[in-house]
Amino acid sequence: MAKKDASNGIGNKQANGISSKHTNGVGSEHTNGVGNKHANGVSNKQANYISHRRKYTIEEVALHNRAEDAWVIVESRVYDITKFLDVHPGGAEIMLDYLGQDATEILSSIDPHAHSRAAYELLSDYYLGVIEGADIDEKDDLAEQHRFDFKGYHEEDLVDWNKAILPQVGKLGKQYSKWVHSPVDKKLRLFPQDIFEICSYCPWYVVPIVWLPITSYIAHTTLTAMYSRDYYNVLTNFQWGLVVGAIIGGIIMWTLVEYCLHRFVFHACPPANSPILITLHFLIHGQHHKVPFDPGRLVFPPVPATFFVIPLYLLLSIFGNFGRLFFVGVMLGYVAYDCTHYYLHYGSPAQGTYFKGLKTYHVVHHFVRQDKGFGISSKLWDIPFNTLPPRA
Repeated sequence: MAKKDASNGIGNKQANGISSKHTNGVGSEHTNGVGNKHANGVSNKQANYISHRRKYTIEEVALHNRAEDAWVIVESRVYDITKFLDVHPGGAEIMLDYLGQDATEILSSIDPHAHSRAAYELLSDYYLGVIEGADIDEKDDLAEQHRFDFKGYHEEDLVDWNKAILPQVGKLGKQYSKWVHSPVDKKLRLFPQDIFEICSYCPWYVVPIVWLPITSYIAHTTLTAMYSRDYYNVLTNFQWGLVVGAIIGGIIMWTLVEYCLHRFVFHACPPANSPILITLHFLIHGQHHKVPFDPGRLVFPPVPATFFVIPLYLLLSIFGNFGRLFFVGVMLGYVAYDCTHYYLHYGSPAQGTYFKGLKTYHVVHHFVRQDKGFGISSKLWDIPFNTLPPRA
């Protein structure tokens, strides 16, 4: 978010990226070199709110009551959530009855679910002003009032969103963990280099387009080698049972791999004193928790995935044709996993369906309990390993 009086668009009263209140990159009120703070204790975001704040009547807000023009009131503050409706973790439909109205009660209620501090942090991105006559301290930060057990900080004091983020995260140190688990609704540029950036950003449909033909080809050539080119007509029921069993075994194996990767690799906590491990964590998974609404950051891009798929294929090929059929099952499970993951973020499943329950479960993982709910395509392994979120 650009600040007032910025000379290059990346900071308040900055020239060449250095604040007038900085010396050697260290803010006047910071000793960790990660940002500056207003002398009066007001963050850059708060100062921006104050300078742009408008006052609205309740009647004015009530006019903005459609999905294409959606305003709400929360604790006497006015927000334009039009762009947020489609990515609202609980689905757009749950918000439609509150457009143009005061949504304070539903936001603070435990029905359908309580909202974490992260929800209020996200809401702040859509701030417009306050209700006329409201008694609100200019320095108040709504997210700070709903921090629960989460220490507050100010987003733009830590990283510059106008630049590639990956080179910046290593310096966050002990602030990284709370920063990465406080989501924002932004588009993320990961790498400074265009070629790497292109390979890291992936629309969901690329995954099935790339991997399903390859998987089908491997299945076809394997069955041909095992039986004949006319295998569809010559296989007995027993032989088909073996083939399907191997593929289903691979799919089940993928669900376990999915769970273990998510829990033990993606959610491993990097040491605060290791910029390299922090950067690696952000690269493989932290980026998704930071920008959960960026559609190009929801599936694993095929280029880096290739470096995992090829060794896996070679490993399973050691076990012959049935090993390759097992690989086919693993790949089908993986494609289903990535497509399911995208749908859980951008889809609107009907109430009472399997995917609605799965979406709720995944929302809890993202915004309430990042230490629970490690399955994506199913809750299967969360049950025996006792990591099922309490509200799932």
